[in-house]
Amino acid sequence: FQKNFDYQDTYIFYLEGRFGLPESDDQFKICLPGTDLIRQPALLSPEFELSQYQKISYPLERCTIYDVGSRAFESLEHYKEVISFWEKLSRTGMTLWEAYHERWNEKEFESFETLVEEKRKVWKDISSKFLEKLYVAQRKRWTEENIKKAQQKDSLKAFCHERIKHLERFLK
Repeated sequence: FQKNFDYQDTYIFYLEGRFGLPESDDQFKICLPGTDLIRQPALLSPEFELSQYQKISYPLERCTIYDVGSRAFESLEHYKEVISFWEKLSRTGMTLWEAYHERWNEKEFESFETLVEEKRKVWKDISSKFLEKLYVAQRKRWTEENIKKAQQKDSLKAFCHERIKHLERFLK
């Protein structure tokens, strides 16, 4: 490029997704309309979607990306806000299963064939190998045992309290 053009720099942008934005506070049990970037409805990159299976807390976060505001300028305030979210979520009366699927519905995981059919509509040249990896990640998350635990009455409350305990370490 330098040889053939008036070239100065290269910029690479990797977009993880085109995230949704709730328009009203009745879309989710807890959200900030017009502010929170949400995973569904959204157009996500395959890699980002797969990353959501690394930790069960990822799809439950109030906002997909905490990139400005208090996180950028007042980190202690940011942690307090995130803890406040988890405290409110713990009081919704939802199970972990209900809260998770409110944020991350996974309808296309009905079968591997359904996943392939749905994902190929948005990810045109995605490999079957990658889709198999995604399918396996989802199945590992929701084993029969994990589903039973997530559907128990206070499962979300207990999960939220664990998250809060983890986050409070950063305030000390």
